[in-house]
Amino acid sequence: MAHLNRLRRHNQCVVIRALRQPVVFGSIHIDSRRVVTVHTSSWQEYWDGCESLTQSLAPLQKIWTEFIQHGYISTYRMGYVHAYFRLLEQALAAFCREEIDSRILAKVVEFETFAMSFDRLCKVEEFGS
Repeated sequence: MAHLNRLRRHNQCVVIRALRQPVVFGSIHIDSRRVVTVHTSSWQEYWDGCESLTQSLAPLQKIWTEFIQHGYISTYRMGYVHAYFRLLEQALAAFCREEIDSRILAKVVEFETFAMSFDRLCKVEEFGS
């Protein structure tokens, strides 16, 4: 059990460290030993190729950065949600006008989600102390 407690603390630290950084979550992977790996990218890396959304992205980036810097406190949540849905609305409109392609629209939608993958997980009994 001590091993599981150390593993749990390690995994929590991995996720918390990532959440405290101004990075975009791409995916979380849990390997067969139950070790968590968080895959992230910088804002610039994530939005690379989406230059047509530069003006629409600016307000979201500002509030997203503030939201993270202030520890996700509720004071910033409404502004963040509003900015994200404003970007989504603008991207949908641009897609309908054929100003952006489906790849860019998918990036906007995926910004608020991340993939999770798992290896076959070991049973607790398989862990050594």
